[in-house]
Amino acid sequence: MKDLLMLNSRSNFVEGRVNDPRFQHDFTIIDAYDLPGFDLTPYKAMVVPGLIDQEFLWKEKELIREFLDSGRVLVFSGHLFRPWLPGASSFVPRTIRSYHDYVVSVVSRILSLKASSRRT
Repeated sequence: MKDLLMLNSRSNFVEGRVNDPRFQHDFTIIDAYDLPGFDLTPYKAMVVPGLIDQEFLWKEKELIREFLDSGRVLVFSGHLFRPWLPGASSFVPRTIRSYHDYVVSVVSRILSLKASSRRT
């Protein structure tokens, strides 16, 4: 029995993982719409892809709450726009005023700390 459950959203981005033998080895993969009738008891964690039907998950939010309240883990890789995930807030985009808001900086102190930790 596998400890990890993955919901299949049937999106193009998920199909590659669903068909990958490495994922099939580690995860039980079910169609997201089969969630209400599926026994979640044996699973320690559930992986929910970002391109999932959040309207559907919103209708099943109590099932998800029960899963989490029983001490299990849910991993979601997307932007929430419906309150189906207890304790999480909806995605709020940052206001972009100019292209300078996209500037990325390298922090040399972190890089030097990593380098010094390799020496010891």
